[in-house]
Amino acid sequence: PATAGARAGAVGDAARLPLWRDITSHVPPGHHLSVGSALEALASLRGSSAWPPSLDAAGLEWVVNLGAGDGACTPGAHFDPANCLALQEGTHRGLFLEGDAPSFSALQSSIEALGPAGAAGHCALNVYVTPETIVETVAAALPTSEPALLKVDIDNADCILVRKLLEVFSPVILHAEINPLFPPPLVFRQRFEGQEEDIGEAGRLRRLARGQSVSGCSLSALLEDANVRRQSAHLQGGSRVAHGGTLPYHLLHVEYANAVLVREDALEALRVAFGETSASTLDASDAAKWRLGYLCHPLARHLYGREFAARLDVRALADPGAPAE
Repeated sequence: PATAGARAGAVGDAARLPLWRDITSHVPPGHHLSVGSALEALASLRGSSAWPPSLDAAGLEWVVNLGAGDGACTPGAHFDPANCLALQEGTHRGLFLEGDAPSFSALQSSIEALGPAGAAGHCALNVYVTPETIVETVAAALPTSEPALLKVDIDNADCILVRKLLEVFSPVILHAEINPLFPPPLVFRQRFEGQEEDIGEAGRLRRLARGQSVSGCSLSALLEDANVRRQSAHLQGGSRVAHGGTLPYHLLHVEYANAVLVREDALEALRVAFGETSASTLDASDAAKWRLGYLCHPLARHLYGREFAARLDVRALADPGAPAE
């Protein structure tokens, strides 16, 4: 294995995170940064010249989980980085939102199992949210506008909730579910179903039963909604003077049906730490990262039968020679 710390002395021994070197010389390499590794690397830069002044160090202790489920941290398609960081690894404080009553009960049990001292650092809300209520709900419980992580997965037009939240909050990393069948630059955005009968678990199951091919948001829609009213630091007079709350988000990588976005100042710091040893920090197009994270994923043609149900050969949409129209 190679090490991230070998790229830059500013990272130091504490940030020598294991990476697997691609001995085949393939470009881009196959290694993606986990959310935890990215946050650990950023924390290790504190006090060095590579630390972005626009990063709020106090906010880095918080993660927000919109759709926390039962609080489980399990590998595979249902991996939840917010649950893992806050409830299993214990490295962060968590704000958890979950509407389903049985799942919320299990979530509470997971938090209580941490003991009085561990549970005191977390906040769990049993609530369903809409684009009209999400900002007020989170703002009332979160003591920072710049948490380390915002994870969104409620199976109801997640990118619309992201758009609302990022008008007020500026998480360092965003982890959100996408509809991976639509490659960049195609924009697909599900209409948020906000009627009373659509909000609860029964509504969620009806949406899934209609088919995952017509649900959620495409990667380009998520990027579009995340960057409303945001502008690159280089257009604001330089990365050292820009405020974190105004900086845009860039695609770190795609994890099958999830996209991981990172704020511009944090991305620059991660590139100091990891350079080109990770596919996440390579200077590659959104389409190339979508291909690596979804189209070329071994399970893309099989898991959940998405493409079969859609009667769609995604390779046709991904053909770079095909016009976007």
